[in-house]
Amino acid sequence: MEDKAKRDIERKHKKNSMLIPLILLFIFMTVMVVYVSALMYRVAVSNSYAVMEDRVLTVSAMVNNHLNTAENVLHVAGDSVNHMLVSGTTSARIHEFLVDETTNIAEQFDENYTGIYGYIMGKYIDGLNWEPPEGYDPKSREWFIIAKEARGKVVFSPPYIDAQTGNLIISSCRMLPDKQSVIALDVQLQGIQSMMSELKISGKGYGFVCDESGLIIAHAQEDRKGTNISDMEGGKELLSAMKEVGSGSFSYMLDDEKCTLYVNSIANEWIVAMVVSDRELYSEVFTQRIVIVIICLLIFAMIAAIYYAGYRNEQKYTKQMEEMKLEEQKAEYDRKVLEVEKDAANASNKAKSDFLANMSHEIRTPMNAILGMDEMILRNSPGDPIRKYALDIQSAGKTLLSIINDILDFSKIESGKMELIPVEYSFASVMNDVVNMTMKKATDKGLVYDLKVSEAVPSGLLGDEIRIRQIMLNLINNAIKYTHEGKVSIDVSFDEEPSMLVICVADTGIGIKNEDLGKLFSSFQRLEEDKNRNIEGTGLGLNITQRLVKMMEGSISVSSRYGEGTTFTASMKQKVVDPTPVGDFAQNLLRLQQQKEEYKPLLIAPSAKVLIVDDNDMNLEVIEGLLEDTKIRIATAQSGSECLDILREKKYDVIFLDQMMPGMSGAQTLTEIRKEHLADETPVIALTADAIVGARENYIKEGFTDYLSKPVMYEALEALLHKYLNKDLVMSEEELSKEKASKADATENKPVVLVINDSKEELSALKGIMDDKFKGVYVRDEVSAQKYLDKHNADYVLRKQ
Repeated sequence: MEDKAKRDIERKHKKNSMLIPLILLFIFMTVMVVYVSALMYRVAVSNSYAVMEDRVLTVSAMVNNHLNTAENVLHVAGDSVNHMLVSGTTSARIHEFLVDETTNIAEQFDENYTGIYGYIMGKYIDGLNWEPPEGYDPKSREWFIIAKEARGKVVFSPPYIDAQTGNLIISSCRMLPDKQSVIALDVQLQGIQSMMSELKISGKGYGFVCDESGLIIAHAQEDRKGTNISDMEGGKELLSAMKEVGSGSFSYMLDDEKCTLYVNSIANEWIVAMVVSDRELYSEVFTQRIVIVIICLLIFAMIAAIYYAGYRNEQKYTKQMEEMKLEEQKAEYDRKVLEVEKDAANASNKAKSDFLANMSHEIRTPMNAILGMDEMILRNSPGDPIRKYALDIQSAGKTLLSIINDILDFSKIESGKMELIPVEYSFASVMNDVVNMTMKKATDKGLVYDLKVSEAVPSGLLGDEIRIRQIMLNLINNAIKYTHEGKVSIDVSFDEEPSMLVICVADTGIGIKNEDLGKLFSSFQRLEEDKNRNIEGTGLGLNITQRLVKMMEGSISVSSRYGEGTTFTASMKQKVVDPTPVGDFAQNLLRLQQQKEEYKPLLIAPSAKVLIVDDNDMNLEVIEGLLEDTKIRIATAQSGSECLDILREKKYDVIFLDQMMPGMSGAQTLTEIRKEHLADETPVIALTADAIVGARENYIKEGFTDYLSKPVMYEALEALLHKYLNKDLVMSEEELSKEKASKADATENKPVVLVINDSKEELSALKGIMDDKFKGVYVRDEVSAQKYLDKHNADYVLRKQ
């Protein structure tokens, strides 16, 4: 019995615990119904008032415009008639003018304004040629009387029945400056009547326009037009209420029904009104209230049923819900772990990209010294084996520089900073560069270099020529690198419809396994590492190539047979700027190469003065060494402030300014140079290890004339000097030939002096002193001196003590 009672109590408790939420829900829904209904009513009232106000104000503006137009027309006609009176024009001419003006007004404004007339020069003149009946006295008419009282102002008469048409009209009238003549214009009220259709809300309600006396000028029910509000039951009170409100809304009982009116006072003391019964205005609100109540009851019933079913199954699903909750928590935990890992990976990638970019930048500075000094060795050591060693250093240095450039490009692509810079370029020039840089590599390996360029390729294209050249070089150099015998075939064409430049590179090299094709364009990936470990490269070239091709809205594909060869096909979107076909490229290339062999420019400018600014002694020494044979007079500075001091004392023909220096950077130094006008006409060239794409454009924006990247290559240095030095400072080819011949003759008869001195500065000074009278050989140690004496004779030997 006790257990049963306990179970009953628990059952009753559970039942109560189920009913209490339902009761609270019912109360809540009831409150919500009441609140929503009240809110809907307030919104409906507010919206209705807003719509009524908008309609009434719109019609008011239209009526005002109707009256203003009549006033403007009358002003113009009145001024014209007054001018005619002053100038002594006859009444017949004035009558003719009124007829013409009446016709013009009818054509321009339809029939809203039906005629101009008036009492002028002591008689009635009508623009419609209307003949008044006998005994018609214009001075007794309302339009004449009110115009005279207005003393020259334009006024409107009360509405009246037109004697000609029988229509309800008003007259716009004005006394002329002679104080005797009056001109008037009849204004039809049909235009205002047509506006009454605007004074409705969803087809409900009606509107009217009346004057201050209550005369209805226009009404939605046309039969009410011309009647007076005061004549209807309660009309005087309604008219009084409308005048009191002036502009706004109010409630009023009309025909035993509560209505809402919105009125607005306009010109001529007229009133525009709109009337809507509350029953029509809020019928939808009442309907929606009933619908809401029904919907809420249905929702409550559904919730109650669902709640009851849920209560019945509560115990059954409690355990499942707890298990699901645990699973969700686990999933959320896994998601957060993945997010943390993703953030860490992104941070790691960014750090890697930043590190690679910074390292590439830093490596270029010592590379400048390595390649520059190597160039000095090549110039001053014509014999083996030193020259061979120097050439090996040069080859390895250029390979290292290529790897650094790949790393730099990759880091910029990874960080999203790589941008294409489209320029107009000559296809033949780019193709010529590519062939010059790849053909010798192929022939040195004993490979056949098979080049086919379609004659239909346009001569001038718009695109990033640097990246086009890079893509071609990557594909062709890759083919040469992995081909040990046979040939490398290059086929270049242009697809006009999608405007694509297409390059196909095929080789007879080692080929690629099918399972490795998917890894081909991955970064830092090299296929068959053990087999290809002796082949140079970072594994970035194809990855960079693929990304560059995609940036050019193109595509790249590969087909290969392992052990037989590989074919790469890349297409890049390029805009055509010169559709002239490139023609027979092979013949043009042969001619260019012959011209290049025949012409070898050499820069000699003994009168030129160049200032080099760099905080690195080695960099200064490299550039001085590269320019030694040019005989250019070189000055150096190791900081921005020292540069400014030198320029305050002396002018130079060209300035090379390092960008990254302690204290003042190159850009800051250039700002001061321009500010003090120290070198307004002098080219200032940025000297920097920053070799990223767009660097030249960025430096030019900062005010530099041009840009020279490190490591400094003599060809680029010489090209810039040829470009920016005054032509009068550079010796012509004829002058060079004469000087060489003269020096050769003079040198043969000079005694040979071998100078041994470990000081570069002292050797340079001695050279300047002795070159006029002696044929000098200058070395910095005894070993070099002995090597020279083993093969040559010297008349004198001069050693530093």
